Amino acid sequence: AVNNSGKTPLNLIFHPAHDSIVARMPNSLTNAQRALVSHVAMMEYCNKDTSSSGFQQNKKNIISNPHAAQHKQECQKELNELSKIKVNGKGILNVLIDNDSTRFANHPTVASIFESCEKDFPIYYPFIKSSIEVGI
Repeated sequence: AVNNSGKTPLNLIFHPAHDSIVARMPNSLTNAQRALVSHVAMMEYCNKDTSSSGFQQNKKNIISNPHAAQHKQECQKELNELSKIKVNGKGILNVLIDNDSTRFANHPTVASIFESCEKDFPIYYPFIKSSIEVGI
């Protein structure tokens, strides 16, 4: 999303007002920044809504911030691991993104992922867990 000033949420949190607490944290990412970078990485990985100007602007913001770029690489690793897991021939990531978790909620693979997602997928476990819980 882009506001009337042409700014995206990532613009606002990567380039905050000088007196904000985020401006005083140059060596790390806030939870909000991590969440937004993780979301952008997942959308890009799945080729969802990647052509908008806001998305392109967000990608530039991530590239320009070394901590965000590093977090995106970590996200990509996790997404690659998730993509290897299949449920009836369909990748688990696609099952979760396409809201097919209701259909597969009782599948043994989905149950196994639900039990171990916090340990195995620390970046995306909140998304995985909530997507599966919706399907149960």
